[in-house]
Amino acid sequence: INMLNTSTVTAAGRSFIASAWKPSQCLKNCTFKSHRYISRGALPGGFTKEGLEQFAIRHWEEGHGQGDTRASRRRRRAAANEDENENATTNNQDCKTYTDLFSQKISFECREWLDGHHDPSAAMGNAYFGSTSFLPERLLMTPAIAFMEKSRNKSQDDKGDGSSNGNSNSGENDTTRRQLTIPSSFHVNDSFLAWDVISKAPIELICEWKYPMTNDIGGSGSGNVIKGLTMMAFDAPLNRVYHGNCFRVDLNNSNKSMNIGLVEKLIPYHESYAKFLLDGMVNELEKQTSRSRV
Repeated sequence: INMLNTSTVTAAGRSFIASAWKPSQCLKNCTFKSHRYISRGALPGGFTKEGLEQFAIRHWEEGHGQGDTRASRRRRRAAANEDENENATTNNQDCKTYTDLFSQKISFECREWLDGHHDPSAAMGNAYFGSTSFLPERLLMTPAIAFMEKSRNKSQDDKGDGSSNGNSNSGENDTTRRQLTIPSSFHVNDSFLAWDVISKAPIELICEWKYPMTNDIGGSGSGNVIKGLTMMAFDAPLNRVYHGNCFRVDLNNSNKSMNIGLVEKLIPYHESYAKFLLDGMVNELEKQTSRSRV
């Protein structure tokens, strides 16, 4: 730049510098990948257990979900502010939250492949849910999800006027098929089995699941609900991928201590299984890397 401002630079020199200096091309080549290193997605503070738990609590406290609106969230926040002290005690008594985060190193070749991928978070989602480690869970959940969807659709038909047609049945089948098929891109609101995509960044994917543990078929609210988040992330500078989980047990009956004790006893098994799934995701990513190099 200083050379262009001096009188010693010849016209030929200026022409050479102008032809060689292409800012748009430099930005295209130099910053396309580096923005992924800087972007940490939705988690505050990067890929940490604390960040995942903060995101989960904020997500659940704001009441995100199907049918949720900005106005309803404002009403809930206003009600919470009016009764802050009481709610703080109630939440501590009626909820139990657990969070973990594990990481594993990947090969340099896998890091290069994943970093150059047009959608790294989708690649991780496909590797996680498509791995041989996840296969037993997938085989167990697939008929259960199909049965629940069929029961839900039948219940809705029974409540209606009974005038269901082929188009509605086709739509129901399409919904069930989407839930049983691994999404190709993992866009927000995509579903697979019990998971719904709630947040997506180039190097981070967060899915939510919910499982009702209840004997309250009538809907009086006396049962328990376990809801959780599953997170996958990629840190290129460290050659690492991450798998995190955060789940909360909402306790609404008299057996709180027993249920909390049961959850705490199951946590070591959950941690071992989470590491097993992380291994499966890494193995699948390494396989995809090898196939891409053939």
